[in-house]
Amino acid sequence: LAQKEQHRQDIDTVKLDVRSCYYDLREAEKRISTTALAVEKAEEDYRIAQLRYQAGVGTNTDVLDANVALTTARNNYNTALYDYNTSKAALDTAMGIEARPAVYYTLAKPVREDARLKIRERREQERAEAKQVKEAVKAILQEEKAQREDMKRAKG
Repeated sequence: LAQKEQHRQDIDTVKLDVRSCYYDLREAEKRISTTALAVEKAEEDYRIAQLRYQAGVGTNTDVLDANVALTTARNNYNTALYDYNTSKAALDTAMGIEARPAVYYTLAKPVREDARLKIRERREQERAEAKQVKEAVKAILQEEKAQREDMKRAKG
């Protein structure tokens, strides 16, 4: 009798764990689409802030704030992707599915190496983009300094 009760409790625990992991996976899935939209909006806001600044209507602070918002949105998107993948692994584990199939080590090696190359290329691209942003901010600050000096000369 005690064994049957323990068996029933174990089944209930496994069902609860699977259900909980499934709901976590669905929630992370929804966050991916939500954060993707937030990234698109932040990219557009950043572009608009840059155009406003170039037109002389906005400030460099607006551009920097938009850049921070864009970075935050991208971080939230990456967190959502991470949460989805960890939830997927947790669900697989709860259902007793092996995380890596046996063929992973033989067939998937070229795929893993290709992924490593893509990650490396993406990092280099991100570094180049960060350098461009730094240069743009530096140019903006120099332009503002020149404008202030011109205003001082005009007044004095």
